[in-house]
Order: sequence, then structure tokens, then C-alpha cells
Amino acid sequence: MNGLFALIEETRPKQWIKNVFVFAALIFARKFTDVYSVALSLCAFLSFIGASGFVYAVNDIIDLKRDRLHPEKAKRPLASGKIKSLPAFFFAAVFLFITQIPWFVFTKGADGNFFRFPVTVLFYVLMTLSYSLWLKNVVILDVMMIALGFVARAVGGAFAINVAISSWFLITVLLLSLFLALVKRRQELFLDRNETHRKVLKHYTKELLDQMIIVVASSTIVTYAIYTAEKKGAILLPYSTIFVIYGIFRYLFVVHLQKEGEMPEKVIYSDRPFLLNLFLYSVFVLLTVILDPEVFK
Repeated sequence: MNGLFALIEETRPKQWIKNVFVFAALIFARKFTDVYSVALSLCAFLSFIGASGFVYAVNDIIDLKRDRLHPEKAKRPLASGKIKSLPAFFFAAVFLFITQIPWFVFTKGADGNFFRFPVTVLFYVLMTLSYSLWLKNVVILDVMMIALGFVARAVGGAFAINVAISSWFLITVLLLSLFLALVKRRQELFLDRNETHRKVLKHYTKELLDQMIIVVASSTIVTYAIYTAEKKGAILLPYSTIFVIYGIFRYLFVVHLQKEGEMPEKVIYSDRPFLLNLFLYSVFVLLTVILDPEVFK
């Protein structure tokens, strides 16, 4: 039983929260009252859990030797020796296959999303595998590939329920995830000064990363503000930018003063002010969808 738990842990359940981006289209397209759309979004969420879990396992197999030199990653099941590479790979592959089944069961197959969504999941897997095998060692492209993974989730969520999604929203997702990736690299640079864990770190400096973080953080706020303001008849939605600004500033505060940031999910789960802000933002957007329905038509 412990072996099964270790195999599940290798798919990194704590990072499954990243897949909530698939629900963006469901909320902003006001489809959350449609049972079928909700079911499809849940299937899409499960599909990306399987896809990301598979890629995480493969990545850990590839990075096994380097992970054993890392103070935190050495505790993972593979790096710590709790499980072996071959069982981990087969479990992740089966996990990937099983999590795709609900999509094909629930979808009617008549809409264009029947093929577009699975292709998006396949694109995500191939893209992240290329990152694990090669692009994670290419400066700048490494963080851009991480960001594109979040965009793929948002696009997949829109394809799943067959709705359009704003270009400004996708740009905001790209910039926000790029911000998180750059902060992660910055913290890794401090923890791994000898560059034994990530080869790409030798191409980065604290000054370069700080400048890139400033540019991306500022751009994220601006693009989100444009996205909310461009909505026809928007009254409440633009004010949600306040929560975005606070969230970014709070994240930077935690990173600089509490030395977190290498694992974004750790900040999300542990920092109460950040969690409270995220909750208030979610409530505010939900109320906006309800009170300003014309905005999301």
C-alpha cells in the first residue's frame, strides 16, 4: 500500500491545482449553470491531471541523479528510492490513459471540441516532454515553455465546452505563468549557486531575473486591466484588478522576505493573506458574472 501511495505522490497531487485554469472558460462564458458543460470541464480537469502527472513522473526519471542533489526534491519518491523508475513510468502511463476515458464517455462527439480538446492535451504532453528532454536547458525558452503549459490548459478548457476565449485573457495567463516561472528560477539560483541541479541557471543572474520579473509583473497587471475593461458594459469586473495587483505584490513579498517561490504551490497553500485574496477574487468574479451577465455574452 505504501508503494501505491508513493506512486501517486510521484504524480505530484499538490501541483494538480495548476489545472484549475481549464475552468476559466466555464466561468467567464457563464456556462457553470449548464450541467453538461460542467461535466465536460471536470473531465478536462481530470485529463490534464493525468497529462501533467505523467509528465512530472517522466521528468523526475530524467532528472533522477540531479534531484538527489537537491535539498527538497531528494525527498520525492523516485529520488529517495521509495520506488523505481520503471514502475513509476508504467503507473504514470496507466494514470494518463485512465484519466482520458471520462472525456470520451461524456462528450457527445458532435461538436468540434471532440477532437480539438484531445489534440490540445496531446500538444501539452509533447510540449512538456520536449521541455523535460531539451528546452529546460535553453535560457529564456525554459521559462516560456512553462508559461505555455498554462495557456494550453486555458485553451483546452475553452475547447472542452466549445466556447471562444479572449486573446487578452490568454496573454494574461501567459504573462502570469511566466512571472511565476521567473520567480522560481530566481529562487533556484539562490539555492543552487553551484548549478548542480539546473544547467540553465548558469545563464541567469539575479539582476537579469529581477528585471524580467518587473517587466512581466507590470505587463500582467496591464493586460488583465485591459481584458476586464474591454468587456462591453463592464462595471464591476475592472475593479477585480485590485485583487490581481495585491496577489502579485503579496507573492513577491513572500518570495523576498520568506524565501519561498521555488515551489509556487507551497505559497498558495500556506500563505493566509494570499489565500484570502484568492478567495475574495473568486467571489468577486463570480458575483460579477451573476450581476453583469451582459459582460460575458
